[in-house]
Parts: sequence; C-alpha cells; structure tokens
Amino acid sequence: MSSRREGYWISPVGKAEEVIEHFSEIREHPKRFGFTEAEAALWTRANRDEIVTKAVLHGWIRVREHGASTTFDVPELTQDVIFSVTEHLKKTGAWVDETVKIHEVKHKKISEVNAGWFLGGEALGAARNPKRRRK
Repeated sequence: MSSRREGYWISPVGKAEEVIEHFSEIREHPKRFGFTEAEAALWTRANRDEIVTKAVLHGWIRVREHGASTTFDVPELTQDVIFSVTEHLKKTGAWVDETVKIHEVKHKKISEVNAGWFLGGEALGAARNPKRRRK
C-alpha cells in the first residue's frame, strides 16, 4: 500500500484523523467505528462500500479530497456535522470558492456548495436539527 493519503475520518465528536485508506482504518480499529471484532473478521474487500457506509451511519464523517474539491460523506446534515465540516475546512485552509460535495448517506442526497457556505455560517440554517448536541 502506498503512503499517499486518501483523506480523513472525522469522529462523531469532531476529531479528524488523516488516513491512508478509509476501509483499512475501520478494519484495524473496528470497535472505534461501532463494530465488533467478530464482524470485522468476516469482512472482505467485496463489502468495503457497505462497511464504510455503516461507519458513516454510526456518526463518522468520511472526507475525500479530489484536486479542487472535497467530498464529505455524512450521516445527515445536522449542526454537529456542520460544525465538524466547517472546522475541517478551516484547518485545511479551504478557499471560500472551493467546491465541497456533501453526501448525506441517510437521505441518499448529494449537494455541491462552495466552502464559503460553511465558512460564512450559512450552512447552519440548513441543519436538520435546530439544537447542537455536542458538548
């Protein structure tokens, strides 16, 4: 496996971790992602997408960078997710006009916006829950 980074996982509490390959990270640390060791023992590359999707539905955010755009696979667009995405964009130095794709896994919805939508605070108005749950 190459040392080229694939992206990041952002935990349900907002901590970002750079990863070489998303699925490999889940296989190495299944409990962290909400799976049991027994489940992980049965996984193969063939069910990679299913496992990654389940991790997202467990509250994790998958971040993939594609040149001038960044894709965030999120459970759904809640205030907590918006705060995590915004913080990640700030830390990685995103430009206001950079393309951001949001894939809401729970709703099977993909949106494309500019990073400025997050960085300027407009995204909070689109949150699916009115109150922030993270402490």
